[in-house]
Amino acid sequence: DMGKWLVVPSEASYCVAVCEFKAQSEGCLSLELGDRLFLYEECDGWYLGYKPSDPENPGLFPKSYVRIKPATGVKVGSRITINPAEEPIIEEAKNVLREWHEQWKDLFSAPYSAKYSYKNNLDLFQSIKGIMCDIITALSSSYLGVLGQV
Repeated sequence: DMGKWLVVPSEASYCVAVCEFKAQSEGCLSLELGDRLFLYEECDGWYLGYKPSDPENPGLFPKSYVRIKPATGVKVGSRITINPAEEPIIEEAKNVLREWHEQWKDLFSAPYSAKYSYKNNLDLFQSIKGIMCDIITALSSSYLGVLGQV
């Protein structure tokens, strides 16, 4: 038994998925880590929202799987451009992590090829992992610095 659905205020209408959610029923929206979403409504522990890349297919997902982010959206036709309200360097670091995550995952699951030996793949995998961890640590420190000023 769900409560009343409420419109999400505009200042809290943008979020980012912080973990995966697999939709298991019609009307739910699957989330991948890093997905950006716009929110329409909220009720109890759920949001109704959509991905800017697919605004015609909104769905439900748990609130605990996303984090609200300050941003503005500019709608042109059916497409929405998200303008994060964070420092550009923080946004760039997050974009690098999203991009590298896909490459890192591909490298880890890549079969043996003549181009790369297993050892070379493992060394590259570990090297990229170290750099990604350094970026995450720097981002965490940056966020803590900002939170400490509030």
